Amino acid sequence: MLRAKAEAPAVARMLSDPDPGVREDAAGALAGLGGPDQFDAVAALLKDPDPDVRSAVVHACWNLGKEKSMKEVSGLLADPNHEVRQAALVTLGRPEGRESLPAVLEILATDPEQKVRIVAMRAAGNVEDPSIAQRLIPYLEDEDSQMRQSAAMALVKLKPKEAVPALLSRLGDTEHPVRSMAIAALAAIGDVST
Repeated sequence: MLRAKAEAPAVARMLSDPDPGVREDAAGALAGLGGPDQFDAVAALLKDPDPDVRSAVVHACWNLGKEKSMKEVSGLLADPNHEVRQAALVTLGRPEGRESLPAVLEILATDPEQKVRIVAMRAAGNVEDPSIAQRLIPYLEDEDSQMRQSAAMALVKLKPKEAVPALLSRLGDTEHPVRSMAIAALAAIGDVST
C-alpha cells in the first residue's frame, strides 16, 4: 500500500508499463489508496490484452469505486478468458450487485466452463436476493458435486422454505461436502412448520 496520495501520480504512470506484472502491481497499489480519482486510469486496464492484468484489475476497481466498478466489470462476463469471467463474478456477487443478477444467472445457465458456472452460483447466492431461489434449487440435482455444494451454499444465504425437499434429498448425496452444505442450508432455513 502506498504511504501517501502524493505517490499516486508516479505509480499511475506504471499502469502503461510494458510488463504485465508491473501493470497489475500498479493497479493494486492505487487501489490501496482508496482514491476514486484513480478509478478511470485503473479501469482502463479492464481492456488490457493480458488476462492476468484484467483479472487483477477487477478487484482494484472494486476498491476504488464500488458503484462504478459494477457497471465496468459486468462487461467482463463476456471475456474470452474464463479466469477473467470468474474474477468479474466474484466482484458482481455481492449484495450491491443486484443490477447484475440477470447477467450472473445467464452465465450460470450457459457458460461453457463448469468452474465459471460454479463461481456464478456462489455469486448469485452472495447477492442475497430471495426471489432467485427457485432458479437455484434445480442445481441441487446437478451431476457435478461442486455445483450441488455451491447450490446448497447459495441456499444457506437465501433460506427458501421451498428448497427443503430438495435439500433433504441431498442428505443422501455421495459427496460429504454436499451433505454438509445441505445440513447447513436446512439449519439456516429453520422450522418450516409455520
